[in-house]
Amino acid sequence: MEQEQSAILMVVVMAALCDGQQHESERRAIHELTTGDDADVAAVVKTVEAGRANLTDITRSIVTPANRQ
Repeated sequence: MEQEQSAILMVVVMAALCDGQQHESERRAIHELTTGDDADVAAVVKTVEAGRANLTDITRSIVTPANRQ
């Protein structure tokens, strides 16, 4: 997965988990946004849950204007 796509996925997962809950509907929506690579999604979720994700740092990786919007 390219760096910008990975950063977008990280932001999506952070938003989904910010309420402290993991809903099946959120998992399905995230899965639909990805290429179906559950390993990538699982790794991102682990990173976010472990507190190793910094939103400011992550968003610096999103450089395409359309993706930043």
